[in-house]
Amino acid sequence: MIPTKNRPEFILRLLAYYSEAGFQGTIMVGDSSNSSDYIKSSNYISTYSKSLRIEHYYDQSLTADKMISFLSGKVITEFSLMHPDDDIVLVPSLQYCLNFLNKNSEYSAVNGLAFNTGINYNQYTPFGKVTLIKDYPLSSSLADDSFERINDYFSNILNLNMSVIRAAINLKAFSAIEQLNDFDSTYVYGEVIHASVILARGKVKTIDYPYLVRQKHPSQFYRSVSFDDWLKRSDPSASAITLKETLLHELINTSELDDSLLSTKIDELILGLGERTKAKVMAKSNECDFRYTMSKIYSVLRGLSNRGKRLFIKNRRYDYFDGKKYSKETKDALKLYFDVVNNTDLC
Repeated sequence: MIPTKNRPEFILRLLAYYSEAGFQGTIMVGDSSNSSDYIKSSNYISTYSKSLRIEHYYDQSLTADKMISFLSGKVITEFSLMHPDDDIVLVPSLQYCLNFLNKNSEYSAVNGLAFNTGINYNQYTPFGKVTLIKDYPLSSSLADDSFERINDYFSNILNLNMSVIRAAINLKAFSAIEQLNDFDSTYVYGEVIHASVILARGKVKTIDYPYLVRQKHPSQFYRSVSFDDWLKRSDPSASAITLKETLLHELINTSELDDSLLSTKIDELILGLGERTKAKVMAKSNECDFRYTMSKIYSVLRGLSNRGKRLFIKNRRYDYFDGKKYSKETKDALKLYFDVVNNTDLC
């Protein structure tokens, strides 16, 4: 499942990669683009439909998370995954992930080794020279108790949403996001609620195999939001209540904690969200009435969005694997991605 908006060249790149890699699943593209970019993407999809199974859905009104929620309802396979249009899941890893989930029913999701890349010194482009690659850790938790898994996640919020997930759980997780307004579903709360549902319903494993390639560039939606826009459009009190209600609903029958203690622990998780992301969110709790200090909430927004930013040093020249000796297995898994990115004849 791939949400996209006004970036047809990124759609071209990922289709080129998945075609060359021999991907055998179904690619669902959820498109919120303007009409001209929608037509461009449609043309690319038509070209690659000879080698790939692609379903193209169009709705300009949907945010990324709500588009993925819509796509989740269209999935007919046992497992699903989503990623933005500027990222790539390395196809050889998928069979390892599927094999693991088939053999381990107590797991709701699995991911692998992930990497953050820069192209042409971190420019906003799908094609060019890969000038930087660094590790990008993904979230996992092997705790037996559901609350402990969620506590692990809140203590160190890393990306979990792009794992291979049991499709029924993924659908439930994205459906929970639909209770949020369009703005908050795209930002902190959407990601946290989605991850919480997955962790409540099973363990999450990171396998030791190259899995995901992300791209860092200046045109990141998180960092383009102004504080005034955040104040006008966010509804943190309602979103925090939705988060608490979701956690209670998911954990009430799966955690070993008794109900009253569980409610208290969930309050502590939400109230400590800012501290755990080093943004010191201030909050007051009276039953379900959470009132957040807006400036601190904005700090959380910025803190989550800038994960991995330290990996890039602008305007310095790097080769693919500078700074670390990656295994031959990793280099081989990434080679096709590099070949596609370097193929500027595609654009």
